[in-house]
Amino acid sequence: MLFGSDNPGLRQFLTVYRLVIQKQIPIPHKNGRIVDVNNAIEGEGPFAPERSGGLPITKFLKYIYNNRIGLEEANNMIYGKGGLAAYFDTTDFAALMDSYQKGKDEKIKLVIDAMAYQISKEIASMAVAVSGKYFILSCENDALMIYLARFSVNLCSFVF
Repeated sequence: MLFGSDNPGLRQFLTVYRLVIQKQIPIPHKNGRIVDVNNAIEGEGPFAPERSGGLPITKFLKYIYNNRIGLEEANNMIYGKGGLAAYFDTTDFAALMDSYQKGKDEKIKLVIDAMAYQISKEIASMAVAVSGKYFILSCENDALMIYLARFSVNLCSFVF
C-alpha cells in the first residue's frame, strides 16, 4: 500500500528512498540498501505485538531482581511476551484493531495509540539516515499499515 503519493515532492523519491516496516520496526532504505536499523530483538525501538520495545532499564532491573526472575524469563518479557501480548494476551493486531474501531475498550485505544506514537517517533528518528527523505512503502501487517497511514503521516508530516 502506498500513501502520501499525492504529494509531488515525494514522488521523486519513490524509487530511491523508502521505509519498510517489518515487525513494527521502521527500516530505512536508500537505493535498495538498508541504511540504518535498531536492535529491536534486544529491546530497542517501539513496542510491538510481541516486543516490549525500549524500557526504563533501572526499573526493569529492579523488577526482575525483586521478583527473582531469571534471565530466560526476563528475555521473554522483552521479546515474545512483551508489547501487546503483555497487555492483552494476544498478538492479533487485526482483532485488536476491530475492537479499537468499534470503541469497545478504552484500554485498547490507549495502548494502540501509544504503539503507533512510538512507531511514529522511530520513523522520524530514522529520517536522519536518509536526510529526511523517505516514503513509507510497505508493511507486512495490513491492519497496522492502514492505521499507521492515518496516524504517523499526521505526526511525521514534516518527514513525508
